[in-house]
Amino acid sequence: MCEPVSLALMTIASTGISVAGSIKEGNAKRRAADAQADLNEQQAGRELEIAALNAERDEEEGALLLGRQIALASAQGGSANSGSNLLVQRQTAGRTQLNKELAMMTGRDKATTLRANASQTRDQGRSDQTSGQIQALGTAVKGAKKTDFKAITTAFG
Repeated sequence: MCEPVSLALMTIASTGISVAGSIKEGNAKRRAADAQADLNEQQAGRELEIAALNAERDEEEGALLLGRQIALASAQGGSANSGSNLLVQRQTAGRTQLNKELAMMTGRDKATTLRANASQTRDQGRSDQTSGQIQALGTAVKGAKKTDFKAITTAFG
């Protein structure tokens, strides 16, 4: 059997290790959550850039199609600026605008979702860190209750 002083010192050491471990675990979870949130925010920015590029591409494709329609109407001897040719051009311009807006809206929606996820991830990291601190405090209190301080003070006091 261990003498009371040795048992008390082992309890203190064990408690200290547990407290440190709980705090380190909470801090590590917080750092991991912050890193993931940073990645989500970077991806949100990329989604907006991609959306802008897609919108630009849609505009260029629409302009090319419109140019072909005008050239075809002119080659067939008709007026490119009247009648059914004008109606087709209007529809093409409308579809082009719609495609641009849809590309931007899709990018904004993805970015919004990623930013919301980043915020939730950061919140969870803070919560995990706090949980580690609370767990450490609980461990310290339990360790203090188990420790025979009277034996230590008698031996060293």
